[in-house]
Parts: sequence; structure tokens; C-alpha cells
Amino acid sequence: RSEVRVRHPGAVEAVAGLTTLVGADLARSIYALTSPIGYVFALVIGSLAVTGEFRHKTITASLLVEPRRGILLVAKLIAGIPMGLLYGVLGTLAVVATAAPILATVGDGAFLGDSSTLEVIGLSMLVMVLWTAMGVAFGAVVSNQVAAIVASYKGMTAGGGPKGVGDAVNQSVVITFVLLFIVNFVVSAIYLQVVP
Repeated sequence: RSEVRVRHPGAVEAVAGLTTLVGADLARSIYALTSPIGYVFALVIGSLAVTGEFRHKTITASLLVEPRRGILLVAKLIAGIPMGLLYGVLGTLAVVATAAPILATVGDGAFLGDSSTLEVIGLSMLVMVLWTAMGVAFGAVVSNQVAAIVASYKGMTAGGGPKGVGDAVNQSVVITFVLLFIVNFVVSAIYLQVVP
């Protein structure tokens, strides 16, 4: 069994059907890791911006100040932009600050001066803003924090086609009910101990 190596200049090395990124492509794929790994956190941060109002019963005061729900939702979306941007900047900065020295030392270079690498870094930050905005919208639809977090996670990690999506929906419903039961039990137990 012979091993076939095909080298594409500066981009990809193929070994027996496996693709290995090298050079600038490797650097860009590492710098973009914030998006495929960190999107769930941005989604949760966004949904907590809305579900927190329902949980702490401050939604009534917000709706008394601005009774038009559409305007309130737009305000929440606008308020979510700096949160998503901050998360995107910090997450991407952490990835770049960790990976760049390693790539410069061990790899083919950090490629931080490359325009396409800078574009990937910028888009990675922008993606976190968009995921936060989607979280705000999702939190407006699903007002319970536990349900929003579980459904977000299960929905975004569903695989296997329609059957996988159906299984994810069933799992999220069951997990949400169990977690809500546990949370309500614990909160009630604490309440009964504090308030006679």
C-alpha cells in the first residue's frame, strides 16, 4: 500500500485522502475558531438579555415604559450589539493571542499582516454580534431561561438530518422539564427554609 502525497503550493497537503492545512490557510482556520466554538455562548448571552427580564419580573416595568413590543425588541437588539461585539472581540483576541505566537514559532508563520487573515478575524467578531442578535430574538420567543438555553444548545448541535432534529427537539423538551422541576424544587426548598 503506497502513500500518495500531493502538495498544493502554500495551501493544502493531501495524504491518502486526508487534508492538512498549512501556511495562511491553517492560520485563518485557527483564528476563526471563535465562531464554531463560541457561538453558543453568544446565543445564550443574547437570550439572557430578554429572558432575564421575564425571570426577574422586570418585563412589566419595561412594557409600561414602552408598551409597543416591537420597539422594545428592537431596543433589546440594539443593546445586544455591544455585548456581542465585546464578546466577539474578547473571544477572537484570546484565540489570536494564543495561536499567533505558536504559529510563528512552530508553524509557517502567524500571517497577521495578510489581508485575508485580517478579514477572517474581523468576520469572526461580526459573527458573534449576529449570534447575540439571534439570541435576543430567540429569548423574546422563548421567555424561560432554562428552556431557551437548552433549546439553543440542542438545536444548534442537532445532526443527522430530520431524524436528528426530531430527536434534538424531544431531548430538549425532556431535559427542560427535568431541569425546571429540579430548579423549582431547589428554589422552593430554599424559600421554605428562609420564609417560615
